[in-house]
Amino acid sequence: MKYREESRYFAQVARNLEPMLETELRELGVKDTRLAYRGVAFEADVTTMMRVVYESRIASRVLAPLDTFACHNTDYLYRRAKGIAWEEIMTPDCTFAVFSNVSDSAIKHSKFAALRVKDAIADRLTKVWGKRPDVDKDYPLVPIHVYIHRNHCEIHFDVGGGPLHKRGYRRESVSAPMQETMAAAILRHTGWNGSEPLTDLCVGSGTILAEAMMLYCNLPAGYLRYHDSMAFLPEYSESTWMKMVEHAEEDMRELPEDLLFGIDINPRAVDFARRNLNELPGGRNVRIWSEDLREFEGASGTIIANPPYGIRMESDAHVENLMREMGDMLKHKCVGCNAYVYVGDKELVKKIGLRAKWKKQMFNGALDGRLVYLPMY
Repeated sequence: MKYREESRYFAQVARNLEPMLETELRELGVKDTRLAYRGVAFEADVTTMMRVVYESRIASRVLAPLDTFACHNTDYLYRRAKGIAWEEIMTPDCTFAVFSNVSDSAIKHSKFAALRVKDAIADRLTKVWGKRPDVDKDYPLVPIHVYIHRNHCEIHFDVGGGPLHKRGYRRESVSAPMQETMAAAILRHTGWNGSEPLTDLCVGSGTILAEAMMLYCNLPAGYLRYHDSMAFLPEYSESTWMKMVEHAEEDMRELPEDLLFGIDINPRAVDFARRNLNELPGGRNVRIWSEDLREFEGASGTIIANPPYGIRMESDAHVENLMREMGDMLKHKCVGCNAYVYVGDKELVKKIGLRAKWKKQMFNGALDGRLVYLPMY
């Protein structure tokens, strides 16, 4: 298996966040990294790889490459997939699923590529064990990813067990919530480190406040996640994993009651955010309430806002009015603050009516958004 030969893994990330992820990986102890499209390839021992899975706030997945090869047809894809020693990763009673993405290649259909790899796994394991594991497309213990681009195929084992943005605290959600990894990236762009209060002007599901709390309290990103897939790596050791977890959690600290604040005009959103924050230890110390921006008395320190737009608003006019109201409130009631506003439509930036010190392109899923920095001198 390729990752065992080279001790190399691949961490996926949203577009334009590759350099940020590379910096984070080095902070987590990774020494050899290589930037790529939508991710960072890195060399690491098993303990460091485990730490990346458990602590990275920016990575969306961590993959262990099993095989890479030139591929022009599904028969060859089947043969190469069948040649992988799946019996070293899976057990007869585990579940698995194959996910595929195909682009600009002789193989045209992603679902058929996934089916051929699934058949290869099933046929090999049936020959080895006399039976095959069951397929579970929703919660597989062993998720396998196949990427074919310009006739180059990569087969990976998702060692994180799925998308790492699913931290485990979001039980309730408003429509179109921000991904947790995106909220973490926004916080990193702001440079906020807990030395001053932080206020979220559009709480929504509470994601930004939850990520800010985890950052301040040194709660690992994977603190509430299940990590069942990790145990299927041949190199996995329970004692190594537990030592890594203990080390990652030794600097955890409590959240003060006067550090994180949030408002939202929608009482339902506030209720959802409270439920989500309460999933985290100490989350009750985050102060959130329902209030109209026009009635807000102002804040100090750092301000972050992810105003609703698109399907979260009734019309474009409502969105533009909200942007203007937010700009007016920041200008008159938040002097001395550092404000950061993320909008999913770059054309909305000018509706705020304030001059930005900088703008950063940030993709939230398919949305080509902008994070703007508005220092309130």
